[in-house]
Amino acid sequence: MSFKKIAIIFGIFLGVGIGLYSVEAYRCQTRFIPNTNYHGVQIGGKTVDEAIEEIKNQSKLKLQNQDKKTLATVPLKDYVNETQLKEQLKQVKDSQPAWNWFIASLKRSQIHQVLPIDEKRLEQHQAMSEGVKSYNTKVEAGQPTEVAVKNTKIEIVKQGTPGHQLDEKLAVKGIEKAIKNGKTSLNMSPYVTTMTLTTNDQALKPHLEQLERIYHMTGAYQLGNETVSLDMDTLRKMLHFENGEITMNTKQVYQYLASVSKKYGTIGKEIDFKTTAQGVVKVPIETFGWGIDIDRETPKLEKRILKGESFDIKPVLVFDGKQRLTTDIGNTYIEVSLNLQKMWVYKNGQLMLSTPVVTGKPATPTPTGVFIIMSKQRNAVLRGPGYASPVAYWIPINRTGVGIHDSSWQSAYGGNRYLAGFGSHGCINTPYANVAKVYEMMPVGTPVVIYDTAINPVVAKQTPTSSALQQSSMTSKRIPLPKSTSKEAM
Repeated sequence: MSFKKIAIIFGIFLGVGIGLYSVEAYRCQTRFIPNTNYHGVQIGGKTVDEAIEEIKNQSKLKLQNQDKKTLATVPLKDYVNETQLKEQLKQVKDSQPAWNWFIASLKRSQIHQVLPIDEKRLEQHQAMSEGVKSYNTKVEAGQPTEVAVKNTKIEIVKQGTPGHQLDEKLAVKGIEKAIKNGKTSLNMSPYVTTMTLTTNDQALKPHLEQLERIYHMTGAYQLGNETVSLDMDTLRKMLHFENGEITMNTKQVYQYLASVSKKYGTIGKEIDFKTTAQGVVKVPIETFGWGIDIDRETPKLEKRILKGESFDIKPVLVFDGKQRLTTDIGNTYIEVSLNLQKMWVYKNGQLMLSTPVVTGKPATPTPTGVFIIMSKQRNAVLRGPGYASPVAYWIPINRTGVGIHDSSWQSAYGGNRYLAGFGSHGCINTPYANVAKVYEMMPVGTPVVIYDTAINPVVAKQTPTSSALQQSSMTSKRIPLPKSTSKEAM
C-alpha cells in the first residue's frame, strides 16, 4: 500500500477520532465526565438533574453491628436538600475539564462534599424507625429486667439478660445525628437496649420521684352531696413499671370505678313502683339515674394518678351529668305496662291520659326500667336496618334509640298485637292524637316507667281496674334490647 493511501486512511481515523472526542467533550459541558462518583453513587454521563435523582434514590445510611456488617439501611431520599445539592453538583460539573475528559475519566473522580440535608425533614422519623425495626429482626432479643412497684420503691424481681436489639428511641436519635453529619454508615452498638437494671440506676431517679408524689397524693370525687375519698392504697397497687415507664393496669382501674359508680350512683338500682293496675313492682333505674361514665373517666383518673397531684373533682357522669340525689320519681310521670299494652300519663298526681299502645315484638322487646324524656322533636325520620319511617312526634327515652312516637302504620293498638307480628323495633307506638297530647304536656326530664310483670318482680298485688282488665295480660319471655343508633328503634 502506498504512503499516500496510508496517509488518507490515517487522516480519516484521526478525523473520526477527533470528531468523537469533540462530541464527548461537548456533552461533558452539560454532563459529568465518565467515572464520576458521589459517595459511592455513579453519576458519570448524567446531567445535574439526573444526578440528583440518582443520588436521592441510591443514598442510604448503613446500620452496622460491631463487626461492621450491614444489617439494615435507612433511605436518605426524603431528607436530601435538593436546592443545596443542585448548587453543589453544578459547581463540581462546571469545574470539570470538559476538553480533557478522557484523561480525567481514566482515574476515578470522587466528590467528597457532604450530602446536604434538610434538617426540618429530619423530624420525620418513619424511615429511621423502619430501619431500626428491620435491624432488630435480624439480631437476638434480650430478656428485660422484671420489676415491681412497691410504695415509693421499684424492686428488682428478676434481672434481665442482654441481647443485641436496639432501643428504638435512642437509635433514631443516633441515626438522625449521623444523617445530619453526612455519615454513610453507623455502628449501632451504642444503641443496644440495656436489659439489666439496678435499684440505684440513675435512669430510675425520675420514676422514684414520681412514685414519691403518687404515694403522698389524695383523691376525691364530688358525687351528689357527698365527697367520696378514693381508696388510694388500692389504686397504687395497680401501678406497674413497664418499658421504662410507670403505668397503671387499665382493666383494674376500670373495675374500681365500676364499683364506685355502683355504690354511689343510681343506675341499675331498683325502686318499688306502685303501678296503676298491677300492684307494686321492682323496676331498675336506667336513664332516670346517674353513674360515673367509666369509659371516659378511666383514662382521666389514670392520668391524674400518674401525675402525682392531689385532686377533688366531679368525675365525668353518664346521661349528660344529671345527678339526682333521690330515686323518688315524684308524681309527674309516664307509666307503660308491657303485658297490658297500656300507657298512663300522670301530672301532679292527676291521671291526665290513658291509652293503648303497641310495644316491641319478642325479637326486639321494649326495655324495662325507669327512664326520662331525653329530648323532643317534631317531624323526625326513624331509621334502622331496612326502614326509614317519618313520625310527627318523637320522644326518645334512652341512648339506644327507644322512644315514644306516633305510628300511622298501626291500624289498632293494645291487645296481643305486639306478639302477633305487629310489634315495634323497641319503641312505644302510640295513637297520633294521644302522643300529641303527651308531647305537649310532658317536658324533657319527665320520668318514664316501663315494666312487665313477667320480668319485674311484683312486691305487692292489687286488684286491677276494670279498664286495665280489658287489656291482654299475655306475656312472653324477653331478651335485652340490642344497641342501635339514635332514632333507630321504631
